[in-house]
Amino acid sequence: MTEADKGSPIGGANVQVVSGMTISGKVTSGEDGSFRVTGLVDGTYAVVITRIGFAARRVEGVAVKGATTFNATMVEIAAQLNRVSVTGNRGGAPQKGTRCPGFSVGREFRVIREQSRPRRSRRT
Repeated sequence: MTEADKGSPIGGANVQVVSGMTISGKVTSGEDGSFRVTGLVDGTYAVVITRIGFAARRVEGVAVKGATTFNATMVEIAAQLNRVSVTGNRGGAPQKGTRCPGFSVGREFRVIREQSRPRRSRRT
């Protein structure tokens, strides 16, 4: 799997092999753009490839007979993702519902807005 313009490999693409309305196999391409779908019976399939930042690709009529090689290219597109707002507090215990175990954001992380609590004045 490579970029159409640059020829560089596309890792992390979702690849589905479809027969009629049934997904016969699905994998994610490696960092070098390669992928292997096992357990397919000989026949004709559609291959559907998706990756954020690239136009989805569907190739019909891919004939599989034994070990088959399939090469595909994808076209890069501008993608507008949903905004992520990160808020928190300093020094205090997390409030109910603010924990997000396993939360991660791809390669780029940008804090959109920092909110701080107003300081309370002390009475003496």
